[in-house]
Amino acid sequence: MKQETDPLTVNMVIRISPKEKALLEKYAKKEGWSVSEYVRATMITDMAMMYQDVEAMKIVFNAAKQKLAQRFSRKLRPFHVEEPQP
Repeated sequence: MKQETDPLTVNMVIRISPKEKALLEKYAKKEGWSVSEYVRATMITDMAMMYQDVEAMKIVFNAAKQKLAQRFSRKLRPFHVEEPQP
């Protein structure tokens, strides 16, 4: 869930149980994300949905747009044909 306009430069430390860590790792892996991306995505999505926070919605939509672009790029890559150079 990387954001183009706001570089990720701040760390936040939280304490979780080993079971919580395992769950976060499981679902992050399922999505193909790092744990950091997964936690940010789920928390910010929650803010957008529960509180109708406009800034959170912008972050969610921008991240979704980037993820879709990456997925389309990977899926369309096999169909890419180089044009011959004249």
